Amino acid sequence: MDDRTSFENTGSHSLTGHLLEYCLPLLLHSDEAVQQQATQLLLTTCGNNVFTLLRRQKECSDLEKVASQALQRLAWHSGHVLKPDQFRFMYLECLGTVNLFIGNRPISIHDWRQHNQSHAGWNKVLAVVAYLSYRGRQGATTDELIDIVWHGLAQKNTLARTIAGFRRIVRHFSNEQFAEKVLVFEQQRYILAPEFCVSDVDVFNHTIRYAEQQEHNGNELHALKAYAMACMLYRGTYLSSLDLHTDDIDLYREQLLHTFIFALERQVEFYRERTQYHRCIELCCKGLRYCPIDQDLTVYLLESYAALGLTAQIYQTYQRYRDLLQDNVESDDQVDQWMSRWRSTGR
Repeated sequence: MDDRTSFENTGSHSLTGHLLEYCLPLLLHSDEAVQQQATQLLLTTCGNNVFTLLRRQKECSDLEKVASQALQRLAWHSGHVLKPDQFRFMYLECLGTVNLFIGNRPISIHDWRQHNQSHAGWNKVLAVVAYLSYRGRQGATTDELIDIVWHGLAQKNTLARTIAGFRRIVRHFSNEQFAEKVLVFEQQRYILAPEFCVSDVDVFNHTIRYAEQQEHNGNELHALKAYAMACMLYRGTYLSSLDLHTDDIDLYREQLLHTFIFALERQVEFYRERTQYHRCIELCCKGLRYCPIDQDLTVYLLESYAALGLTAQIYQTYQRYRDLLQDNVESDDQVDQWMSRWRSTGR
């Protein structure tokens, strides 16, 4: 089993797994120029937190050697001095099911039940942390949190117990100093300190910006890698596993989805120009799972099927599209227009 296969078989759905799959093989490349490019991408998207993410892999005995080598190369090219004590930080997965990591450890509901003494629910803790992550440095007042997380149906002491429980579990898996720094209360607002907490949404947005920059600079292959990494980070709808529904969050949720679709389309266009239609089909189907009536992706999918002579799949895809729209198709619908042109060729 080679290094890449070992990484992929970790089964991780967190940021670590995606980084290892897409970036670390470049760090382990024999060409130093490739190693430097990988270092730039990793530090641009994750900052120094990537060192902690790598250290997490060293806890797996079968990955210790590879992770150690990658750490050394990352440190060498970045000028970062490795220290025995790992940097403490908190990582939050918000795309899809919400998960919380403290340092090297994913925090489970079992951990919460074992160490919680506040009688607060784990989902409410995740909801408070996720909403504060969304708010960034603006933070939120007690009343705002009660309104958003409990829909206004809770007392202030309920929030106080939830915050106390959160600090307790952070303290247990980290230390007192970090527990006080990561969540502060200033000017009557709770603030989740961005310098100590990173989310997959942060990395997703950074990676998209990096990809666009590389594309602007003419580095098409680097942009493609970054777009692919961003799409791997998108595990599902933003905060979909929590009961958090506000106009602002709903709007941001749509924005992230559209950005994800855009990143997929940029990859599809790349592979389409190179007639790699099976790859186009894979990417289109991935996007249509989240946005099943996206016209651009549907047209790309139909074109790919046509290029491969897959007539049955063309009719199935078109019928499914029409069924989803309940035949309420606009006159300028791109999918309908494409199908008309395709049929006119005598197919």
